[in-house]
Amino acid sequence: MFGCSLFFRVHSLCPLITCMLWACLGGSLRAMPDSLETAYPFSLLQTPRLATLEGPWYEEDGKLREIPLMDTRLKQLAVYTHFQLDCLPPDTLFLYLQGAGWQVEVELNERYLGVFDHPLQVQHIPLLAQWLRPHQPNQLKINLTVAKGRPFHPTPFLSMLYPPLLVDKDQLRVLKQNPLPRVAAADTVALVAPYYRSHAYCFDLADAYRLLHPLIKHRIRHIFFLYPPDRQLRALCAQLGFVEVESFDEGNHLFFLNEYPYDPACMDLVPNFWIDKSGYRTADYHSFFQPLRTNAARLRLHYSISWVVLIPLLGLLLIKILNPGFFYAMPAILLKPKLFIDHFSDASYSNLALIWALQLIKLLCLAGTVALFILYIKTEHQWELLNAFREQSLAYRLFQPVNTLWGVFFRTALVLMLFYVGRHLLNSLLGYIFRIKGMALGMLNLDLVGSYPLVLALMLPVILLLFAQEQWAILPLLLASGTALLYIVRKLYVFFMGLERLFSFSFTVKILYICALNIIPYIIWF
Repeated sequence: MFGCSLFFRVHSLCPLITCMLWACLGGSLRAMPDSLETAYPFSLLQTPRLATLEGPWYEEDGKLREIPLMDTRLKQLAVYTHFQLDCLPPDTLFLYLQGAGWQVEVELNERYLGVFDHPLQVQHIPLLAQWLRPHQPNQLKINLTVAKGRPFHPTPFLSMLYPPLLVDKDQLRVLKQNPLPRVAAADTVALVAPYYRSHAYCFDLADAYRLLHPLIKHRIRHIFFLYPPDRQLRALCAQLGFVEVESFDEGNHLFFLNEYPYDPACMDLVPNFWIDKSGYRTADYHSFFQPLRTNAARLRLHYSISWVVLIPLLGLLLIKILNPGFFYAMPAILLKPKLFIDHFSDASYSNLALIWALQLIKLLCLAGTVALFILYIKTEHQWELLNAFREQSLAYRLFQPVNTLWGVFFRTALVLMLFYVGRHLLNSLLGYIFRIKGMALGMLNLDLVGSYPLVLALMLPVILLLFAQEQWAILPLLLASGTALLYIVRKLYVFFMGLERLFSFSFTVKILYICALNIIPYIIWF
């Protein structure tokens, strides 16, 4: 091709390394087996290139450096190698760089070729024929510098994961071809990090299959690479039937496939990885989230939150309409509940509508508070707040698969309604068995006196928690915890006092009743 017998002699310690391209894997994603042990047919194809500049590579002080090169401690490193041509090429050549980072400066024979600040992205650098020296060593120098991170990229490090290739324009055309089909967006998208369990950022076939196995198993076809993948992984994904999406902002079911050393400062989403760095499933396996990066998504979330926030306000309005006396007495009920137990109990016997209206308002307020708190947990990936006593609590199993605010709200409302109805029937049965007149209705009254008006204010600190900046989130979290603790302690105090006042229960019976129906049913959820 060059008019003379062009031949490259690269000073190396081993023969030229061939990169793997996988073809003829055949079949679509639907035909994928569930087991990684299945033998995929493939053919080995050599990566087109004139030469592989695999070394030896040296630092400026003469110290030998091997490829792949990766260092998380150094901030700057310069390496160089020599190669020799038998004759001057008649056409422009190209230097093909893959897996170099973080910021890369390239020099050829002391000629500055440019700086490239997009880490791990493939670079094609033209080399004019007159820049090369035939029949004598050519020096290629690469300066690596740690620079500012990019969105979704790993923690910055110095790297040259693959040896540079020297290619002509026809070979470059083949290398630049992207075998992976692309679409603008999709509903379900896997956010994939090209990070391999045993080989970090260097491609490995077995690790690549393990990485993609959950997608094969669950028939998930669309992927979004969090940072530039190596050419081998892209080719493998194409031949397994995957499709790359250009943007995940419009997807409704998103998830981070595999954990990697991500840079928290460059991550505007809290990652819920399916697979940890050791290859094991996490608590978030098969859970999804919705993106909050687009204005439309944020507006949808704020719209849902605004409706939930209206619940206590509408509840106050309804209370004032149904019973203005109770509405104006709520501050006194908060401070002096003992004085209102008998009064409210006597007045409520002739006003059952007020009792059930107050119970409904309380149920909706609690469901809204729980829904907003679960939204905070999912957004901040704080599932350990629900798993207090075991690895996967009942509350975690109930709420973790739900991906919408209203889904959590209605699940919470249904659970609370079933609990309240069951407790009311049990109180009626106990009153009938032990001949305690009006026990079921009296317990409802104690529950209302113990809940109001704090139940209407539980939502406020959770709303502050949702919209607080990360560095100030501890303050609304403490406020929400304190408010919830005050609500629980006050309610238990009202029951402890009211059981003796209304039904003359002994101390032991009071403790048994409170533990059985007001403490244990909530603890078992965690």
